[in-house]
Amino acid sequence: MSGPFDILAGAAGIVQSVGQFNQAKSNARTLAYEGAVKAQQRADEIVELAAFQRVSFLNSGLELEGTPATIIEDTYQIGRADVNAITSSYKKQIKNLQTQARANLLSGLLTSSAQIGNGVMSMAGGG
Repeated sequence: MSGPFDILAGAAGIVQSVGQFNQAKSNARTLAYEGAVKAQQRADEIVELAAFQRVSFLNSGLELEGTPATIIEDTYQIGRADVNAITSSYKKQIKNLQTQARANLLSGLLTSSAQIGNGVMSMAGGG
């Protein structure tokens, strides 16, 4: 009676593999959203900091030329680098998750297919 059991276990393995793959896709979407939110938060922080710097310089009687302008521009450059680093980090995490999910799906499908094949062979009298 191992034939029908193998077929059912193989089918359950396929369902499980596909379910895990779909969960990984959902996790990737969550990571993408989280990364976008974090990048936007950092961008907003930089805009606020630059605005604060402008106000501080102007309140101090400084013109927004020369050194103050350079400081504000540096703030924006650092901010862009931070946002790019955040975005890049999340993209890498998502790529790694997707790569692992595809490998797990393929492995699960191969294992389950072999189990189904064994069940079929057993039922046909070949095993």
